[in-house]
Amino acid sequence: FFFEPFVESCQSDAWPLPYAMPQLSVAPASASLQERGYHYKLDPKGEPQCLGSGAFAKVLLLENADGQMCVSKQVNVPQLKKADRALIDNEVAILQQIDHPHVMRCFDTFTDPEGVLHIVCEYAAGGDLCQRIQCQKAKGYPFAEATVMNWFVQLCQALDCLHQKRILHRDLKAENVLLTVAGAVKLADFGVSVQLQPGRKARTVVGTPYYYSPEMCEGLSYDEKSDVWSLGILLYEIITFSLPYYSEVPKEVMKQIMYGPKPTLPDTVSTALAEIVAALLTKDINKRPMISEVLAMSYVQNFVGSDPVGSPCVSPSPPKSPAAEEEEYEDDFENED
Repeated sequence: FFFEPFVESCQSDAWPLPYAMPQLSVAPASASLQERGYHYKLDPKGEPQCLGSGAFAKVLLLENADGQMCVSKQVNVPQLKKADRALIDNEVAILQQIDHPHVMRCFDTFTDPEGVLHIVCEYAAGGDLCQRIQCQKAKGYPFAEATVMNWFVQLCQALDCLHQKRILHRDLKAENVLLTVAGAVKLADFGVSVQLQPGRKARTVVGTPYYYSPEMCEGLSYDEKSDVWSLGILLYEIITFSLPYYSEVPKEVMKQIMYGPKPTLPDTVSTALAEIVAALLTKDINKRPMISEVLAMSYVQNFVGSDPVGSPCVSPSPPKSPAAEEEEYEDDFENED
């Protein structure tokens, strides 16, 4: 569905990266998962408990030698195309740079003798934010504003950590926000993230259409403020249980994002929170705040340092998203400007 300016950059197979890739630290293929001190948690049928699967990976629940629960994202590397391997390498490299309480921690990476890459990360037993939103929607009333703001502040802090390293997440959405049992946020899924060199911007279209920024839809170069827009979409979704720009056709969603009116919120939402949503969903990238500026807002500061809130209301395996929401586009990680 791409607009013409996007086609060449999105379909390019350019590699290596035009910027300095972080050094990967993947253990050699010398031991199995069990030999490295992990064992699978089994389901009632006696099979390894699978938490989810995708086009070229699956996520299984593990326990380490200390009894700590963790997950293994397992990728059959020999079967990957070059572009898919690039996405995995990129995700591992970015995860290994980040140490933040609200970003999913990567404990270990290694390739077993069968050529399967294991990315071992912390386990967020509270499910994902999409499940929590669906659960709350079924109850028939909105989240308390304190709950919304606690999640929001934690996401801001996670993005601030990324943006200080010039890492753009580029697929910020409810499914990629995991929760602990206590309700603390863990930002996950860095497969299409990118790290920019100083003074550079990204241009390629990547992520999930409902969360695209206006500049991305227009085929313009973009930076960290594109994540800020996506955060605004997610914040609106947490508040209203709906997306501000929606169509079954991704191209129509992009038109709404570029040319549609500013979304409105229910009267029950406080003026302070409504102003935050409006600031994040500013179409003009030059007027949209950086995430550090969002964190400095007085109402946001009221919730900095607050304890996680909420209780789990999820099933172990995440539900499938609507077709348009699942339609994601791989990026060649070019920095064109």
